[in-house]
Amino acid sequence: MVTELTGQLAVARERLDTLERLIDKAGVVEQSDIEAFDPDDEASAERRSIRSRLIARVFRPLRDAADHDAAKARQEATKDSQDD
Repeated sequence: MVTELTGQLAVARERLDTLERLIDKAGVVEQSDIEAFDPDDEASAERRSIRSRLIARVFRPLRDAADHDAAKARQEATKDSQDD
């Protein structure tokens, strides 16, 4: 999972780099403008929401597996206590 995410991040960063270079070269926005950009409250809130959804989606399989294991352990503990 980490390897896949790292690969996807590398591709995204390369594409972002390409876009920034093309935009700078076209004179639309300079690199320094991108670096100095300070998102307003609405943009910051949207970014936090996107980040939270992404994190939840990435970790969902791990959470689901942990929930399954915990339920199984509780079930086994209940069975063991009933057998005593």
